[in-house]
Amino acid sequence: MVLLVSLALALLLVLLSGKRLRTAPGPFYLCAALLSLAVVVCAFAGIRFPPFVTAWIWPVLARGALAGALFVLVMVAGAFPNGSMGARTLMPIRAPLSILAGIFTLAHNVAYGKTYFVALFTDAASLSATTLLAAVCSIGMDLVMLPLWITSFPVVRKKMHAKAWKRLQRWAYLFYALLCLHILLLTIPNALRGRPGYGLTVFVYTAADTAAHAAAHAAAHAGADAATHAGADTTAHAAAHAGGFPQPDLSGRYLQRFRRRQSWDLRGYHRICYDSGRHHHGHPHHCI
Repeated sequence: MVLLVSLALALLLVLLSGKRLRTAPGPFYLCAALLSLAVVVCAFAGIRFPPFVTAWIWPVLARGALAGALFVLVMVAGAFPNGSMGARTLMPIRAPLSILAGIFTLAHNVAYGKTYFVALFTDAASLSATTLLAAVCSIGMDLVMLPLWITSFPVVRKKMHAKAWKRLQRWAYLFYALLCLHILLLTIPNALRGRPGYGLTVFVYTAADTAAHAAAHAAAHAGADAATHAGADTTAHAAAHAGGFPQPDLSGRYLQRFRRRQSWDLRGYHRICYDSGRHHHGHPHHCI
């Protein structure tokens, strides 16, 4: 049920504030950071909450349920057909959703790392086999996530070369695989014991990870075909403007839209050069 609540909250965020999240994500990042800071402070202070908060609110924010739900939306976004409502709704905000999920993931790892990461390096024998593997997986996941998360911010992405940014973003699929493995290690034992809700968690994350990798495989083939006709530089340049963290969809209408925009910009660019009369040594492209 906690996962369903988290998915409902993530969907409400998308449906009610998707446009604002795309155009002005700063306030959303600030709210996520403040909530995450509160989670970390409460975890280190050992604050005890009422049963309702412990059962429903704390798991959503501190145990990574909301972060996981946001990542589920990011993973399945690329699986929707081009032009569908799901693609139109989720594709433009994949990067902001990833950044929000990254903030909550960091809070989760700090809040629970004070127990499990410390035990991993000081008393690994006290951890069960699945918990030990989950902790190791979590460390690997953080190492992969941090550069992806940082370079998802537009101010950082704009300073990177397009091809370098695209190569880095390919690591997103390793992160998704580690995320799924981390969650399965913690949920499958409880699902096998028949505890309610854990079977649904296993199904949702497995399906989301499968959809993400299937979409990546399809996009890779479509991107390769598009690059044959449009050129590798066009594809790389489109990737630099597509948004961060998840591998961008370079197929179908998204690449076509970029081609039209690039063609229009190029024509407008030369028109400005010629109209300005500043022909440096007869080369109008030196203008501006």
